[in-house]
Amino acid sequence: MSNQHFVIHSVRVRIQLRNALCRTGIAWPDFGSLLNRTFLMTSDQVVLIGGSAGAIPSILEICRNLPKSFTVPICIVIHMHPDSKSALPMLLESASGISSKHAEDQDILEPRTIYVAPPDRHMLLEGGRIFIHRGAHENRSRPAIDPLFRSAALTYGTNVVAVLLSGYLDDGAAGLLAVKREGGRIIVQDPNDTIYGDMPANALEVVRADFVLPLQDIPRAIVQMAERIQGIKSPRPSALEVENAEENVRTNVANGDGVEYMQGKPSTFSCPQCSGSLWEIQDGQMIRYRCHEGHAYAPKSLIAGQNDALENALWTALRALDDKIALQQRLLRRAEQLDQHLAARKYMDTIEHTDVHAHYIRQILKTGSGNLFESQPAKKTVDPNEAVTTM
Repeated sequence: MSNQHFVIHSVRVRIQLRNALCRTGIAWPDFGSLLNRTFLMTSDQVVLIGGSAGAIPSILEICRNLPKSFTVPICIVIHMHPDSKSALPMLLESASGISSKHAEDQDILEPRTIYVAPPDRHMLLEGGRIFIHRGAHENRSRPAIDPLFRSAALTYGTNVVAVLLSGYLDDGAAGLLAVKREGGRIIVQDPNDTIYGDMPANALEVVRADFVLPLQDIPRAIVQMAERIQGIKSPRPSALEVENAEENVRTNVANGDGVEYMQGKPSTFSCPQCSGSLWEIQDGQMIRYRCHEGHAYAPKSLIAGQNDALENALWTALRALDDKIALQQRLLRRAEQLDQHLAARKYMDTIEHTDVHAHYIRQILKTGSGNLFESQPAKKTVDPNEAVTTM
């Protein structure tokens, strides 16, 4: 066994033992700092990959083409249905030969391991550990990309490589801004090279990437960036740290923010999911929104959430109108049986007027009149030359 393989094996044994002790509540001897110094790459570097619709083939291709010498842990968030039985870790391990698993709460990042956010759970990083939470949706998703990117930016600073792939809407854009602000490196898949280019295109509108690349060039760029960013981050106060302070990095996702931690200013908009007040946050070139319960939205995700809330409201209105018609029809039949002609005429007029309103709402719901429910914008064309393409 080579010295490198021996070191990696020793670190893995220690980390697995530490994970087991943490889960049983047994204290771990105070040589965690020695472990960090023994293998700097696992403690102080991380690669993040986020994507949505159309991203899974890209992720498999990226991991398949990483060299065997690449040992930086990889954390992946893919939007998925909360009830899905994700087989992504199995597919990744089969395609790449890299140990892959669904992340578990309190996991310590191991070398040459891929961690996938489990369905219906956010994945966060803090102090070299993974934390799993079923907090409020961000950008209408759980897991969401932004919480992972944001927490990693705070913990790892300059030692983050963040990759954004195919998908709809704009999850990941605010997370990339956080990574960029803390000195990390950003790779965005060329929107013209994706199945669904909306997500990377929206991100490029608000953040300047280090690389905008076709899929085939992304693995090499990840390796090159990871080789150049080794070092220890020097903490500094920032708006990101107020929003994601160490004592709040988990609680503000799990339990909401609370008024004392809210950034920005109150807006006139309400949260589509809980109807609470949204606060408007100016984040560089980007405006985003967050409520006290922790629901968070980039602009296009908020529009999509409003569309969902509008459709739900229309269905509720339609049900109320149909119930009103049904009741009036019952009263009409009773009035006719009792020869109450004036009352019957009144019920008939009410039924006719209500039916017109119900018909109009039903047509909106069936046809999406006026693109009220459009949530998949047309594919954008982005000039990769507008982004930085060299390090």
